[in-house]
Amino acid sequence: MRRIIAFLVIMILAGSIVLAYDFQTVPRAPTGGQAFIVRIEERGAETISVTSGGKAFGAFFVSTGTAELFLPTGIEEKGSRRLSVRVKEPGGRTCKYMHSIKVKPRKIREVHLRTSDVKMRDNQPMIEEQNRVVVGKLREVSPQRRWEGAFVAPSAHSVVSGFAVKRSGGSYSYYHKGVDFGAPKGAPVKASNSGKVNYVGEGLSVYGNTVIIDHGQGVITCYFHMSDVFVKENDIVEKGKKIGTVGDTGWATGPHLHYGVYVQGSAVDPIWWRNFTGTLYEPKPAKKR
Repeated sequence: MRRIIAFLVIMILAGSIVLAYDFQTVPRAPTGGQAFIVRIEERGAETISVTSGGKAFGAFFVSTGTAELFLPTGIEEKGSRRLSVRVKEPGGRTCKYMHSIKVKPRKIREVHLRTSDVKMRDNQPMIEEQNRVVVGKLREVSPQRRWEGAFVAPSAHSVVSGFAVKRSGGSYSYYHKGVDFGAPKGAPVKASNSGKVNYVGEGLSVYGNTVIIDHGQGVITCYFHMSDVFVKENDIVEKGKKIGTVGDTGWATGPHLHYGVYVQGSAVDPIWWRNFTGTLYEPKPAKKR
């Protein structure tokens, strides 16, 4: 896998300190709607932040001198993305480094909502306060990384509607910010990785019975349209734990599970994320001799 590497050696004569700076992103050129990880190494750094898309994000130290940060790309994003890295060193000295990555365009598929789908939405309008709370929970960032290894599918059933499909009909036009598993009512729903339940909602007009899990460091998963919910807010759950069952609550014309992955508050492709985290964290099989 190719990566961007920027290597600088800075000599601070006054203190006779040598700081090595290394920067890389994986993948090198994500597609719109995917995420990427920024890895920064600078020995002696006190804090490291990355400004991307006009927003500043604090990177998280995973070992001495090494920090990581997951960042999303927009569904419609393409072209060059500028990244500004700010490193604060002991004593208050600040260094800034500029980088850029290429974001490849995503091929968008559009589907038209059936008349019954439009009517269902008209008869069950979004409640703004509910939406405000859910969106707020999807944007939360906690410093502790609770997940381990690759994320797994929350359902054993097949995906029937993919990520970033543009749905249009009546007065509605929006991107599908997750994937739908076509499972029967009552089928188990499992946590895709370890984390802390930061929200449980019942009977929401759009999302139905809802569970949101904070996996730490800006990574959140959500589970919508559920029937039964077996967890409560602030529960710590392990990867694979049964958190509820598939239902047809909220904006649903039949039983299914809507599953979403959010990185720093933006939706990313859940199937791609599962494969990406597997590549990052799962050990590679040994080569046969």
